[in-house]
Amino acid sequence: MSEQKPRGSDYERWEVLGKSVEILDHVISRHWRGEIELVGFSVRVPPGPDDEILIVFRGLDGAGTPIVAFHSDLSISGALAGGANRLRSGNLRWKEDGYRTKS
Repeated sequence: MSEQKPRGSDYERWEVLGKSVEILDHVISRHWRGEIELVGFSVRVPPGPDDEILIVFRGLDGAGTPIVAFHSDLSISGALAGGANRLRSGNLRWKEDGYRTKS
């Protein structure tokens, strides 16, 4: 019999994180057929323990315009998992990246 893993355990968090990395790997490796070309992402760690961790996704739309989308959570695993799932399902809200489009 296999050992039961308690919910909310370190094992479960590692499983979530592993799945998130697989999704990101799939998108980045160009096997994804989304309308957005993902060119990078970064993780912003907050200054305080009660602030959310921010994932910043950078991409290009079909016309080559730089765009950006965000996802946040209180934990790094939650931020990566939620962001990766929203990226894969197409539920991120992309907007023009004013920072990268400035000359």
